[in-house]
Amino acid sequence: MLFSSRFRTVAAVSLAAVAFAAMAFATVGDDTAVTGEAGVLAASAPAKRVSAPPAAPVSRAEIAKRFGAQPANVRDTPIPGLFEVSEGTEVLYVSADGNYMLSGELFELASRNNLTDVRKAGIRKSLLAAVRDEDTIPFLAPKPKYELYVFTDVDCGYCRRLHGHMAELNGMGISLRYLAFPRTGLGTESARKVESVWCSTNRQQALTNAKTGATVAAGTCKNSPVKAQYELGAAVGLEGTPALYTKDGMNIRNGSPEDILAQLQKGG
Repeated sequence: MLFSSRFRTVAAVSLAAVAFAAMAFATVGDDTAVTGEAGVLAASAPAKRVSAPPAAPVSRAEIAKRFGAQPANVRDTPIPGLFEVSEGTEVLYVSADGNYMLSGELFELASRNNLTDVRKAGIRKSLLAAVRDEDTIPFLAPKPKYELYVFTDVDCGYCRRLHGHMAELNGMGISLRYLAFPRTGLGTESARKVESVWCSTNRQQALTNAKTGATVAAGTCKNSPVKAQYELGAAVGLEGTPALYTKDGMNIRNGSPEDILAQLQKGG
């Protein structure tokens, strides 16, 4: 699930307010922007800064309510007074009083670890763990070393190119388990093709046929996983197809088989 529309509105308004305040401060704080006698007096005297007392912390439930998230998705960070708020793989950081928000990546300097990426990978791992093997279309290596979940569309050029390297990938010990993600959305012609593939009696051959432009017999089935997998793709935060993830939730960039292997060897 992605953040609610209310969260997106709060986030957009908050960021706009911060930007406007910064611009206003820059204009007022610049002595050259102040004109007239009052300006001369102001420039000759140091500005007095008035510090407001720190706001009282609020409960995690209140922070979650303000951002349209679940209370369980408000977590501590290594920085005192800063909370993480997440839903799906979207992660933001919020002050303990709920009045300030940071959108970006959090790094630990000593280890150079991107803590935001690590957190997102953990969320993806838990989401992908619910996928049943029988709902995927597997192309397994004879001597497997690595396994990837791959969200795919049958009409996507890059998806077809990746599938064309299947023998090479399997030969490197890389197994692929395909998940359905029709890029044009549910209820479209592309989605109907994907549905036909997943409802075929021979999914592997049907997928290969579809990716080479051959016609796949139209069909539907009672327990089709296409809708659930499409929603899962949105939840893990994919931005295009093919989208490759390890079982640990790490994102692997699409590329040549050698590029994919190198990323797997480095741990993502």
